[in-house]
Amino acid sequence: MPDMRKRTKEKVSVSTEKPSEFDTKYEKSVEEMADAVIDSLKVDYQSDLEPFERYAERVKAKIHSNVDNFRERLSKGYKAILEEIEKNQKEFPPNQSSIKP
Repeated sequence: MPDMRKRTKEKVSVSTEKPSEFDTKYEKSVEEMADAVIDSLKVDYQSDLEPFERYAERVKAKIHSNVDNFRERLSKGYKAILEEIEKNQKEFPPNQSSIKP
């Protein structure tokens, strides 16, 4: 069965071009989730037009795509929030006299 999922370099650490331990665990978790979904669909699948294996690969690809898109958007949102916090801290530094040791 060919793997129809597309992978980008974003999942690879920039410094070594090898997957990080987190990325490996993440991919494994997504794959396990996709396999569980496929297992639950197998019982009720009935189609003379598309073999289950092809349908399963299509569903898996969609799951991976959606999870990857969510991860990317979450990361971008998190980075945007951090940038705004840093910008606000530069514009409005905390009052050092009000900080108690």
